[in-house]
Amino acid sequence: MKLAVILVNYNGKKYNAACIDSILASTGIEAPKIIVVDNASQDASMCRLEEQYRGREQLELIRLDDNYGFSYANNVGMRRALGALIMYCCSTMIRRSGRICCAACGNVPAGIQAV
Repeated sequence: MKLAVILVNYNGKKYNAACIDSILASTGIEAPKIIVVDNASQDASMCRLEEQYRGREQLELIRLDDNYGFSYANNVGMRRALGALIMYCCSTMIRRSGRICCAACGNVPAGIQAV
């Protein structure tokens, strides 16, 4: 099953690229789809992502017309990721271990139903 990583953005220009690059560099899984949902940022973070990742088909950028909040934006991303294993991510999260998470690698600990 393909992994979809949902990244909610609000003025995350300082952090987004490092987070996305660490996800793209992760091993142990098929290349994930990264869905960035923007809550009407004012810091040009989406423009930066559009320029930096132009041509990367696995990256989808969704702009909301207002800041509807973290949960709403995650739900928007989830609707776009149907049929995939979904990982919710914060832009300040940077993976350093090379593996994205235990759930994406199929090693979910007993009793864990959501990661």
